[in-house]
Amino acid sequence: MLARFKKNTKEKSEQNVVEAVSMSATVFINAWGSCVLYRRCLLGRVTRHFSTIGFLVWVLRLVTFFYLTYIVFKEDQSIVRSFVTTKLHHYGDHYESITAIIFITYLFWKLPFDLNGATEYYQILVDIDEELKTLGEEADYVTQGRCSLFLMIMQVVVSFLHATSTYGTLCFIDEHVPLPKVFTLTFIDTCSLLLTATYCNYVSMVTRRYRRVNQILSEIIELESLHDKVYVLNQNFVEENGARCLLKSRDNQLRATVRKCADIHSKLYKATQMANQKFGPALVFIFILPLTYIILNLFYFVEATSQGLLFRDLKRYLSFVMYISWAVVHNWLVIYLSVRFSEDTVLEANKTSVIVHDLLNLEMNSEIREEAMLLSMQLLHQVPRFTANGLFNLDYPLLVEGSRFVTTFMGLLLQFAT
Repeated sequence: MLARFKKNTKEKSEQNVVEAVSMSATVFINAWGSCVLYRRCLLGRVTRHFSTIGFLVWVLRLVTFFYLTYIVFKEDQSIVRSFVTTKLHHYGDHYESITAIIFITYLFWKLPFDLNGATEYYQILVDIDEELKTLGEEADYVTQGRCSLFLMIMQVVVSFLHATSTYGTLCFIDEHVPLPKVFTLTFIDTCSLLLTATYCNYVSMVTRRYRRVNQILSEIIELESLHDKVYVLNQNFVEENGARCLLKSRDNQLRATVRKCADIHSKLYKATQMANQKFGPALVFIFILPLTYIILNLFYFVEATSQGLLFRDLKRYLSFVMYISWAVVHNWLVIYLSVRFSEDTVLEANKTSVIVHDLLNLEMNSEIREEAMLLSMQLLHQVPRFTANGLFNLDYPLLVEGSRFVTTFMGLLLQFAT
């Protein structure tokens, strides 16, 4: 009998991926109200539960946001017009406010109910981990939990720094600080980053599992160290049945391992499809709205520069540049992170094809070769890609297209203003 060689590792406190990310979920149940529904995993089945605290925080933030938005409209509050007079007058602020209301209304349902209430796209990760355990692969849930918590904390830190910077720049030029406007701006930033962090966290977990499958297949290729790294030989079996039976059993185990890797890879492909289904509509907002906000803020910057604000009031101009820089960098960061994590997953998934073809080039048992050929054909049909509801692919060329979009429409806006 043959078994995968397992390294001695310390026992993990978390037993599944759902419990690994439960710390970040608990933080947002109590602080942000984004987890009205949350997940638990018992005996390999993912279930959802209702959080009373999360629901109360959700209601409080819902009422607070719309009340302060009403105050912003009523008093015609604006941060940009506190720095400089713009030819767009209040229309730019109204566009940002109206689109923000639509976006936040959608997220008030999407984050706490649709995403955190869904179980199927985490259930498939639990099933994949169970299959990997049969191959001797133990998931490092401690690291996954830390990465999840790190992503969630970082988006809070970035939003806090953005709000502090906005408040500080207005105080620096002795202007009145419209606190309702600052709060709504910070809340929009937080929600967009929270959605991005949730997406990136899930995609990164899929990437780690692709990487583990590739490691298993790479170990099979290392024939010279196969017995040391992949299999532990049963000496009693060797003595009773001889080397020929041992070789046949080892080949059967290799064939079963390749077949299991094919099954896991297929489930990972389904996980990418679920990510597209769950996050696709939200990613449309994540890409389109930040691009339009970048256009508006760059227009304000060009307009202020052309008006000679740099020479008339250097202090005000530098404060305004700080505000615009935060706005542009934040919106571009949301887009870049979504593309970067998606591309990393696709890159790791595509490595499997190279590894499988290296495996096919080896001298091996015909049955193992047959399983490798089936896996190769499967990879031809199951090519993972991430899309925003099917409208566009999340890849690096999208960043170039986004830059062209910003340049083109900013030019049109400047012509309109003149």
